[in-house]
Amino acid sequence: MTWISKSTTAFGLILLTHACYSAHEHSALQSHRAASLSSLTSIQSSAASSLPVDITIETIVATFIICLGLVSGTSQLRPIQWRVWAGKIEQEGEAGFKNSSGEVDKDYVGNPFRLLESRPGLQGDDDILSEESADAMNEIITAIDMRDRGPHGSTIGCAYYVVAEETLYLFEDVAMAGIDLVETLLLHAQPTTVLISSRASEPLAQLLAKGSQDINGNGGAYILRNLNSTDFRYETGKNKLLDLQLGMDGPQTMLYTTIVDDTALEADAHTSRGSRQGQLMRLATSINLDSQLSIGCAGAVLSDIQRRKTVQYLPNDPDALVAFRVKSVQMFSLFNSMFVNADTLVSLQIMQSEYHPNSHQRGPTGSTSGAKESLSVYGLFSHLAATPQGKSKLRRMFLQPSIDIDLIHERQWAISFFLDPSNTDILCSISKDLRKIKDMKYVVSLLRKGVGSVGRKITIANSCWAMLQKFAAYSLQLRESLRALPGAETVEIIKKAIQLIDPIQIRRVGELITETIDSEQSVERGRIAVKQGVDADLDERKRSYHGMENFLGSTGKGNYDGEGLRDTWKCMFLADGSAYYKNQRMKELDEEVGDLYCMIIDREIEIIHQLAVTVLDRETAIIAASEVLGELDSLIALAILCGQNKWTAPKMTSTNIIRIEGGRHPLQELVTPSFIPNHCFMAGGTGNHIHEREDVSSSDVVDNLPVAPSTVILTGPNHSGKSVYLKQVAIIVYLAHIGCFVPAEHAQIGLTDRILTRISTRESVARSESAFSIDLRQVAFTMNFATRRSLIIIDEFGKGTNCHDGAGLMTATIKHFSSLGFERPKLLVATHFHEIFEGDFITDNTELAFAHMKIHIDLDTLATEDQVTYLYQFAPGRSISSFGSRCAAMNGVDRAIVDRAESIILQMARHEDLEVACSKLSEDETQKLGVAEGVARAFLEEDFIHPPTTIAKSEVKIWYRSKLEKILSLDTSV
Repeated sequence: MTWISKSTTAFGLILLTHACYSAHEHSALQSHRAASLSSLTSIQSSAASSLPVDITIETIVATFIICLGLVSGTSQLRPIQWRVWAGKIEQEGEAGFKNSSGEVDKDYVGNPFRLLESRPGLQGDDDILSEESADAMNEIITAIDMRDRGPHGSTIGCAYYVVAEETLYLFEDVAMAGIDLVETLLLHAQPTTVLISSRASEPLAQLLAKGSQDINGNGGAYILRNLNSTDFRYETGKNKLLDLQLGMDGPQTMLYTTIVDDTALEADAHTSRGSRQGQLMRLATSINLDSQLSIGCAGAVLSDIQRRKTVQYLPNDPDALVAFRVKSVQMFSLFNSMFVNADTLVSLQIMQSEYHPNSHQRGPTGSTSGAKESLSVYGLFSHLAATPQGKSKLRRMFLQPSIDIDLIHERQWAISFFLDPSNTDILCSISKDLRKIKDMKYVVSLLRKGVGSVGRKITIANSCWAMLQKFAAYSLQLRESLRALPGAETVEIIKKAIQLIDPIQIRRVGELITETIDSEQSVERGRIAVKQGVDADLDERKRSYHGMENFLGSTGKGNYDGEGLRDTWKCMFLADGSAYYKNQRMKELDEEVGDLYCMIIDREIEIIHQLAVTVLDRETAIIAASEVLGELDSLIALAILCGQNKWTAPKMTSTNIIRIEGGRHPLQELVTPSFIPNHCFMAGGTGNHIHEREDVSSSDVVDNLPVAPSTVILTGPNHSGKSVYLKQVAIIVYLAHIGCFVPAEHAQIGLTDRILTRISTRESVARSESAFSIDLRQVAFTMNFATRRSLIIIDEFGKGTNCHDGAGLMTATIKHFSSLGFERPKLLVATHFHEIFEGDFITDNTELAFAHMKIHIDLDTLATEDQVTYLYQFAPGRSISSFGSRCAAMNGVDRAIVDRAESIILQMARHEDLEVACSKLSEDETQKLGVAEGVARAFLEEDFIHPPTTIAKSEVKIWYRSKLEKILSLDTSV
């Protein structure tokens, strides 16, 4: 206490003493007066009376002065200095945790969590938290709702939130939609969590349950959760979106937007943000408020992430300010993309994952799921992308083929530019630099949370600062390399990269990190260290600390010289059988010098924190540069593979045609010694634009097809390449809409809005459907969703049921699409039902053409399996047979069975009665039948009823036996 506080307190005590003395005198005087009056009047009176006002005021003033003196003399309460605490822990470890009595010292300087950390199960929590953080960044939370509108079908709405992008996406409500649209939405969003209403329709719940994980987290691709139906209400969703207050804040260096509570809303009611109607008007400029189901889904997503924040974070936790933050709300639509579903992706092998062969790579979390890309079209490109964001962009390209012809042309031109021989050297340099760049969106998010490194193993090389420094250096180098490319101004992605990579901002980020962080010292100390010259106070502390090494060493070796010393010794801690004390000299050193090491650590943390704030001011520029480099990386990956495999750029047109010359299957040609290219020429309906048909003139003839048909029926033997041909046409069309080159000599592809397939049957024990019912569902889906710009691929439909029923269904399907007139789609069919042609159920016309895969037949060859040679060439006209028996012989079926099958096939071709043919006996069977007939006749001629009377009764049995032996002896086989 200072002399002022002591004087104030003493003065207050004197006043209080005087007030107490005055009160005592007043009480004694009142008692004396009461006694005198009682003796005179013999009437008792109360001695109790109130204190005078002056004594009461003096008492209150004295009490106030005493309190004032005590408060002014009390030392300030010290807040918990976590950084200093951490520095002491780093310096001293667990020493000083207990005092000499074995109790926890209130002034401990060791690790207060030592006892907790020794508890089993808490070891390795840093690794667990690192994995959870990585999984949280990869989360995509999707809400889907479907309402039945009676005879008008169902309406589907959807919204999903991408944690890494901090963006909420809303879908345009689709009326008259089927349950199959939900599969496409799942493919588009790739969710990790799916939310549905507790009142969701049974078909929707069943479909989503099939692809969800079980209670142990195994099986599915996402977690399915049911929310209260009130979370999906339109008004609830609209209010949640308004609460985001997006685009209504003033200019700030860093914007943290979260879901505000009621208190914040009341406060904002008096600000300049405007009325609710004005907020609705601003909201309507970015999203469609008429999509009521999707807005309800958005409300469900926002409610869910708000609940998760409440559960995962404590009140006033700074991490809660940035967790599940929503920075923007955008609409997404499937109508600017080609419509594809899971059946198409699996059937065409566009994307196909499989378990990693190394079982140690598998795990329960999203980051260790153990899945890897199998042999697929996307798998050809994915390993060529150098950056994480590039792989993500590339995957999004394959999941969302575009029907924007301008975007397709931009990508094609970029690939052509990268494949220019004059740009080869610079392109190699660009690819090499891209491999040094990480995803800055993830790094910045870690920096915002205060996490210093990426991954489990904490090293300086994988620290956020090292990655940011590399990014700044290589992104600027990439910008200069792109500018050095001749003709770069003609490529949209290069112009975009040069524009979005802000050299001033990015260079400043690199300079700040280089000027602040000492890399050599950081590696040596195992933590981020600050360079000399950044902060004068820090430099002075470091000089003092390093200069005190000898002094501290000699001071720390002080020994106890015996009892009787005039000093106060206090035991601080026990360690390794030794007791450590502090005396008055040590306390003086603490006051004069202090704990310099902790002060150094504390100051360095403050400087690094200020550096993080400064870098985060440039967050937008960093993320924009990272994203555009990812897009550049994805296009370079496309260009590399196209150049390696000598693919060509397809000509995209609005005319509804497909013209492919020398087309190849991109996967099949990798696994076969040689591949035979084939052509394709088709044209869909023209709709109301009859002039489109004029673009497909008779001069556009391929393989002697006089005009471009809308339906091509492909026949041919098994193993002749029909399925490969169907898939290669669809894959070429698919790649063209990605903006990629295609495996063909020349291709002209009209914009195709949907690729619908009935190729493979995805059977599962979880499905209560037969293989044939799945086939029927796929074909029904193509009938309901096909447009004139759709490409439909049907392979062997009807084979799962009776041959007559299957042929009838195939015929009806072909006639249905052919009868659509100007709205007919492009249909490519492969079948073995030759009876539909022989019965004239389907006839050749200008809109329908027959084709087959060529083979060479040599009947002079004795071995059946060698009679057919497959040429794998597409040719007009029908095939006369599927040559199934010869395929059976090639695959090892017994020769007798194959010969019998050939005999029956010929009899069926001659329209013979199969019952008579099958009942005809062979020579061996005829001979055996003759012998059996002789035995039967001999048996009937004998009289077994009246045995001879000359035979005794005891010999009758012997007589019967001899007769039977004589009859049976006629059978030479017996």
